[in-house]
Amino acid sequence: MKKIFSILVFTVLMAPTLCKAQSLITDKANTDRTFVTMTSFSDYFPISQVVNRRGYDVLETIFNKGLSRLEKSDNFEISFVGEKNYEQAVSGVRRGKTDVLLGMYYATKMYSGLDYIFPAVLNNPVHVVMLPETEAKVGKVEDLQKLKGVYNRQEYFSDYVIKNFQDLGVVGVDNAEEGYRKLFSGEVDYLIGSYYYNYVKVCELGLKGYVTFSKQALWNMPMFIGVSKSSRNHKKVAASLKKLAESQGFIDEVNASLRESIAEVEAQTQGIVPPDFIKKDSGGILTPADEAEMEQQEAKR
Repeated sequence: MKKIFSILVFTVLMAPTLCKAQSLITDKANTDRTFVTMTSFSDYFPISQVVNRRGYDVLETIFNKGLSRLEKSDNFEISFVGEKNYEQAVSGVRRGKTDVLLGMYYATKMYSGLDYIFPAVLNNPVHVVMLPETEAKVGKVEDLQKLKGVYNRQEYFSDYVIKNFQDLGVVGVDNAEEGYRKLFSGEVDYLIGSYYYNYVKVCELGLKGYVTFSKQALWNMPMFIGVSKSSRNHKKVAASLKKLAESQGFIDEVNASLRESIAEVEAQTQGIVPPDFIKKDSGGILTPADEAEMEQQEAKR
């Protein structure tokens, strides 16, 4: 009995010490974690966008899922910063307020002062969007010089691509709908822009089936991850991201997220009614409903 009592007393006395030791281990693990903030485009879906979730602005990108593996492999704690003004977001990374920029173009002035992580993690190709009857006129880039074109100023392009726009005499418009309205009214012959962004816009506007994309990209815009030179964890973050960018598994996850986002838009926009300018300004272009009605009339003859 005396022996049992002694063991019990020893256990009670040691309990606080054991708890304290466990606390020290936990605290050390937390101290070893690297806190990293990341930002990206605020309105460039399907690549990245800021959305409101339950009253909070949340940054959703095609990189999020793949980056989460760093929380386990490198003991990172990642926070995605939803900054609606993109220029301010880039400035914040440059100043070290934010550690990482997800998605930026090489040799582009806007990103000066940031370190590029090689290799690129995504290709963002630039295509021509046109009416089907215009497609035969465009076989190479030089053919565009004989035609009128526009691009959407809300998009994000590399300096190299913008220079090519200027050489072609392409004019900027304020938003996607304005560009497509000009296309269908005959004011311009084509719209030029990044493929994924414009494919989503075509779906959202109900224009799928009315326009065609060039079969090949005019130019490619490799997208990189950037790290702030002013980040206090610059060396560790850059090394971890480089290792991740070199991983085919991460690239596969990015592309899978991109495909999922596009598929979701396709499903959500099925049967959407196209804008009025399709019929009013396009010289009698037929809607799917018009074509169905004509087929029915033809069958009755």
